[in-house]
Amino acid sequence: MVVGLRIWSCARHALVDRRENLESRSDARKSGWTSRRLQDYDGRFDGRTLRLLRLPRLSTVPAYRGVIAALIGCTLAGILLHKQISSALVTRGDEWLARGDYQTAFTYFRRALIIDGDSSDAADRIVFFSGQIRSREALRDAIDQANAFLAHHPADRRIRVDRAFCFHSARELSKAADDFGAVARSARDPELFTLAAWDRYHSGGKARAISLLREALAITPRYQPALHALTKMIRR
Repeated sequence: MVVGLRIWSCARHALVDRRENLESRSDARKSGWTSRRLQDYDGRFDGRTLRLLRLPRLSTVPAYRGVIAALIGCTLAGILLHKQISSALVTRGDEWLARGDYQTAFTYFRRALIIDGDSSDAADRIVFFSGQIRSREALRDAIDQANAFLAHHPADRRIRVDRAFCFHSARELSKAADDFGAVARSARDPELFTLAAWDRYHSGGKARAISLLREALAITPRYQPALHALTKMIRR
C-alpha cells in the first residue's frame, strides 16, 4: 500500500504541474501572443512542432489520468505485497476471534485467503475454528475448505491434521484415521499415530489400529497413551 500511495502522490504532482503548464500557455494565447512569441516563451518547440501539437484547451485535459495512475500503483502494490496484506488480515481476524466474533473473524480469514491463496495461516484458522463450532454445516464447510487448500498444497501437515479432527467430529472415522496416519508417518509423531489408531479401531479396523500403535511405540517406546490404548485393544 505504501508503494501505491507513493505512486499516487507522484501522479498527483505530475498532474498539477501539467495543469499549471497548460494554464501558462493558455494565458499566453489569451494575451494575443503570436505563434513565434509563444515559441520564444516556451523555448523548446519550433513553430512547426507547436502546430503539430495543437495544445488542448485546459478544460479538455484528462484529469482522470492521475486516478488511473493511482489505481495502477495500488494494484502493483497489492501484487508485490500480497503476503504482507494477507498476514495483516489474518492478524485482524485473530483479534475478532479473541472477542468471540467468529463470523467477522472468518470474513477476514477468507479475504486473506483470496489475496494469498498460499496462506496456510488463513486456511488453518478457517478449517480449525469451523471444526470447533461442530455443527454439521460448519464441519462440512471446514472439510471443503481443507480439500480445496490441500488440492494445491498436499504436503501441508497442519491443514491435514485440521481436516482429520473435522472428520472425527463428523464421525467419518475412517477418513480421520487416514489423515492422522499419513501425517504421523511424515512427522514421526506418536501422538498422531495414537489418534489414528483410535479412529481406526472405532471404525472397525482393530488389527490396523494395533499396527498403528506399534508404529507409535517404535518411535517412543514409553509413550503412555499408546501403551494404554494397546493394552485396551488387545484385551477387547
